[in-house]
Amino acid sequence: MTGAMGSVAHDLARSAIDFAFILLVLWAIVSDFLKLRIPNSVSVGMVLLFVAFMVLLRPSPPWTSHLAAFALVFAISLLLFYFNAMGGGDVKFLAATSLWVGLSALPSFLVVVALLGGAVSLLLLAIRLYTRRFAAASIPASLRPGQPVPYGVAIGGAALVLQYTTEFSKYFAGP
Repeated sequence: MTGAMGSVAHDLARSAIDFAFILLVLWAIVSDFLKLRIPNSVSVGMVLLFVAFMVLLRPSPPWTSHLAAFALVFAISLLLFYFNAMGGGDVKFLAATSLWVGLSALPSFLVVVALLGGAVSLLLLAIRLYTRRFAAASIPASLRPGQPVPYGVAIGGAALVLQYTTEFSKYFAGP
C-alpha cells in the first residue's frame, strides 16, 4: 500500500501489535504474581507476535540480531534453570522478550530486569513479613513466606520500560 491509506494501515497494525504486546506482558506479570507461573501461551504468543511484527511492518528486517539475542538468553537461562536458579516460565518469557529487544539493547534490558528484580525482591521481603498473619490460601502465591520471587514481574516490567521509554524505544524491534 502506498500513500495515506498505506500509512493508516501501517499505524493501525503497529497499534494492534503494541496493544497485543502489552496484554501479553501484563498477562505474564499478573499470572506470575498470583500463581508463580507464566503460561506457555504467553511466550509462544510473544514469539508469534514478533514474527507478525517483522513480516507486516519491517521492509527488510534485521532478524539475525533478534534471533541471536533470543538464542543467547535462552541458552544462558536454560543453564540457570538446570541449576534451579530460574523457573521454566521465566526462562521462556525472558527469551521471548529478548527476541523483541535484539542484541543492541540486550545489555540495557538485562540491567533493567536485574534492577527491577532486586526491587521486587526487597518489596516482597517487606510484604511477606506483614502477610505471615494471614492464611496462606487467602493471599497470592508470591506473597507467601518461603515462595520464590516472581521474576516474570521484573522481566515484564523491563520489557514495558524499554519499549515505552523515549530513550530505549528505538531499540525495540530495531536493528
